[in-house]
Amino acid sequence: MGWDVAYRPKRPISEFFALIIGDTVHNLRTALDHWAMGVVGAATGNARDRSIYFPFAGRGKQLETTSAYIAIQKAVPDAAEFIRDKIKPYEDGDSGIWPITELDNIDKHNFILPVVSFSTISRGKIRIANGNVLEGNLLQNDANRWQGIALFDRPPVIEEDFEVSVELTFPKGGLFEDKGVIPTLRNLSNLVSGGLDALEEFLRTRAR
Repeated sequence: MGWDVAYRPKRPISEFFALIIGDTVHNLRTALDHWAMGVVGAATGNARDRSIYFPFAGRGKQLETTSAYIAIQKAVPDAAEFIRDKIKPYEDGDSGIWPITELDNIDKHNFILPVVSFSTISRGKIRIANGNVLEGNLLQNDANRWQGIALFDRPPVIEEDFEVSVELTFPKGGLFEDKGVIPTLRNLSNLVSGGLDALEEFLRTRAR
């Protein structure tokens, strides 16, 4: 008989983080849509037009043919031009903002399941029969699966709980393949925040 000390996830980890990724991406897309509804509503007096949303396109030349762009162009023509020329919400633009709508569309139909791997299992302390202490180890493995830490021939005493940290990366075959989820979402958030700030500054300058 032996005694295992092992890591075992209590729930599917990829699915847990997929919900957070989906919510984050959707909130970023929604922030842009709220801006579009606000600026068009202020110009037309119809603040409840649910057909208004922020324009995106696969290619820059296609942007001006989208219903979202046309609606903004009719209400606030120079704001539409600013979006086209400065925000560049299209795949071949250089602003980096286009993936937000693509990730949001993917998440509407399928979870964006990240690859979850151990970064560290640390801080834990196990005292074994001879009095020696085994401390946390560095592991690299799939965090969705059972992972043995140590095997003993006598019952060990866990003196300090282990702490687990994981690394999230985007799955292969899609946007941001193998890139870190947290830094990527942080960058997209900064792009949206910066874009909205630029749009608001443009509108303030325009109103002077």
